[in-house]
Amino acid sequence: MLFLFIAILLFITQYLFDAWWLILVCPFFMSVLLSRGYVHAFFSGFFAVGIVWFSMAFYLNYQNESLLLNRVGTMFSLPAGYWLFVITFLIGGIAGGISSQTGYSLKALWTRANK
Repeated sequence: MLFLFIAILLFITQYLFDAWWLILVCPFFMSVLLSRGYVHAFFSGFFAVGIVWFSMAFYLNYQNESLLLNRVGTMFSLPAGYWLFVITFLIGGIAGGISSQTGYSLKALWTRANK
């Protein structure tokens, strides 16, 4: 459920504002509200952000007919330009997972302090 909320909120904010740093804000606040544990928070943020960024990269690649993907892949000496999709998924996923886990940590700290 947390995964779905993060993915939908992130997709809407990425579509409307096009700011990369929103991948850190959305999972953080959604984890403060809905997460159940560290592992749950991390993997929900990881896969939600990773899939949204992968989808956005795939859509942008489709729009420019793989022109940019092949040039950047050649610039980084990748065997195929499509490795950039995997790298995009991993970088976005790790950032989203850490942000989501930080949100759960704040929630845990806050509930522990109020006992």
